[in-house]
Amino acid sequence: NFSEQTAFGADILGSTKKNSYIAKASLGTSFSIFQVTAGYGVTLGSAKVITWVPEGFSFGANAWLGSKVRLMIFYNQIEAFYLGATVIF
Repeated sequence: NFSEQTAFGADILGSTKKNSYIAKASLGTSFSIFQVTAGYGVTLGSAKVITWVPEGFSFGANAWLGSKVRLMIFYNQIEAFYLGATVIF
C-alpha cells in the first residue's frame, strides 16, 4: 500500500511449458464508502496463454450500502463483467 487510501497490486500467471505469461498491474484508491481500481494486463512471451488474468484494461468499483452490504462491479478482471454483493450477517 502506498497509503491508507491507495494500493498497488500485481498478478503474473502463465505457462512454463509455453514460456509465456500474462502480467497485470493495478492501482486502487479508497474513499469513505467507495473504492475504484484500474489495471492493465499484457502478454509476456510469444504463445497465447489462457489464465485467470485477462489481457487489456480492467476496471472495478465497490461501494458499501450501509454497514452490512457491499456492492461490487468489475470489468475484465476474471470475467468480462462481474457483479456481486457481500452481505455481513
